[in-house]
Amino acid sequence: KTGQEMSVRSREKAWGMTGYPEVFATMMGELKPEVAADLQKRVTQQKALAAAAAFQSASLADILAPSDEFVVLARERNRALIAAKNQQLPKILRDSKTEELSALVTKIEQTILDLDHESEVAKDRAQRATEAGTDPWQIEELRGLTISYRERIELLKPVAAALREEIANRSR
Repeated sequence: KTGQEMSVRSREKAWGMTGYPEVFATMMGELKPEVAADLQKRVTQQKALAAAAAFQSASLADILAPSDEFVVLARERNRALIAAKNQQLPKILRDSKTEELSALVTKIEQTILDLDHESEVAKDRAQRATEAGTDPWQIEELRGLTISYRERIELLKPVAAALREEIANRSR
C-alpha cells in the first residue's frame, strides 16, 4: 500500500531434465513460509510502533521495561525515557513522598539488572545466529536490542542517582 518493500527472497534451481512446473512449485513452496515470516515481522513491527505512541503520555514508572520485542520499540522507549527524565523527574523529586521515591528507585534498579541480563542474552543469541547463518534481519534485531538495552541502562543510572540523592537529603 505504501510502496515499501516488504520481503525480498530468491532461489536458484537447475532445471536439468525435470519439468518447469515441478521445479517452480518446489521453489514457491520453499519461499512461501519465508515471505510469510517476513510479512509477519513487518506487521508486528508496525504494531510495536503503534504501542510506542503510548509512551508519549506515560509516566516515568510506566515507561520502565526490562525488555522489548523489537529494536524499533526499544529505541522509542529510550526516547520516551529521555523525555520523561527531563520533563517529569523534577516534579517527581519535588512532589513525591519518600516511600514513593524509594519504590521508584527499587523499580529502576531492578529494571537495570534485568536490562543487563537481557542485553547479554540478546548478544549471545546474535552470536549464535551469526554462527548458524541465520537471517541477517534477525541478527541485526538482536544486536540492536543489545545496544538499546545498554543505552537504557545509561539513561536510568542518573535518574536512580537523583532519586537516591533526594531520599538522602530528606533523611538529614
